[in-house]
Amino acid sequence: MPGIIISSLSFSYTQQALPLFSSVNLRIGDGWTGFAGSNGCGKTTLALLIAGRLSPDSGSIRAGGSISYCPQIPEEISIDDYQYLYDYSADSMALKRMLGLDDEMYERPDTLSGGEKKRLQLFLALSASPDILILDEPTNHLDERNKEILLDALRAFRGAGILISHDRSFMDRLTGRTVIFAVMAMGMASD
Repeated sequence: MPGIIISSLSFSYTQQALPLFSSVNLRIGDGWTGFAGSNGCGKTTLALLIAGRLSPDSGSIRAGGSISYCPQIPEEISIDDYQYLYDYSADSMALKRMLGLDDEMYERPDTLSGGEKKRLQLFLALSASPDILILDEPTNHLDERNKEILLDALRAFRGAGILISHDRSFMDRLTGRTVIFAVMAMGMASD
């Protein structure tokens, strides 16, 4: 069953005096969940922990199934990605049409626009048929038309989705629930 269960999670970066997370408990089920909050409050760090790209100091994260993580800056096309890029099955072709992709784009990855890179990134993530899909700022570099294309593709995803975004309008149109991240100020009282 897709979903994520986070139990007593604690994490700190070595250069920080205080932990970023301490004893966090969270359950994320099917559908889209938004991660919202100011820069530096831990949204991406939690996503990296869920995706297994970082390890917690303590606690556990149980993810039900495979995970695709799409960082803010799309990664280079890997050799494994070509199995999806040159898949001409009906499902793959429908997704390519939905996202406005064509074979010519894969041959010029260095000249793609930011929006084209984002659409290609989403295609590769969805083609892997993940149970959990994590997107970090997917609307960066997208105009309104391309945001609509992205929204349609994401609404068709069946599984547990996490959307990290400062684009509140897009988040409100996609997600059913939102986790708000807040930075707790730790100060010292003086007499």
